[in-house]
Amino acid sequence: MATVNQSEFAKILGYSRAAVTQFKKAGRLVMTEDGLVDVEASKQRIKETADPNRDDVVQRHASARGSNIEDDSDTGPGFQEARALKEHYHALQAKIDYETRIGELVERAEVERDWVEVATVLRTNLEKIPDSMASVLAAETDSSRVHAILTEQIEKVLKKASDHIERLA
Repeated sequence: MATVNQSEFAKILGYSRAAVTQFKKAGRLVMTEDGLVDVEASKQRIKETADPNRDDVVQRHASARGSNIEDDSDTGPGFQEARALKEHYHALQAKIDYETRIGELVERAEVERDWVEVATVLRTNLEKIPDSMASVLAAETDSSRVHAILTEQIEKVLKKASDHIERLA
């Protein structure tokens, strides 16, 4: 592994020191722990992260340096895959933003909170049935009438829960 300082790396590749500094800031150089540039690894990373859509700039800089640019097919896939992935996630975020704005998508925590509230209303009202109906049912001797009274009370509780759900929407 050949290592050099940034100035020497700039001379080796025919770049300006400012260009090498930009490479470093962009994370396109492989640096050793003692602050030197790993020449081969940095050359590879620069190739992998090159924008293939900017061949015109690459050619212009190469001609200014007096060097010849080889067509390296390894530079495209890494950059293109990264760009495609980035665009994919941007599209997903745009979809989420749109669906949120039109009311098709809501936060999971909000939905969970609302359903806990509905379940609480349902449970509370169901638990009130024995207290409110015990004396009425105790006096009733006809089992079909007891059934009808209980059915009516349960329907009222379900209606309250349904009304609560509608208010949430």
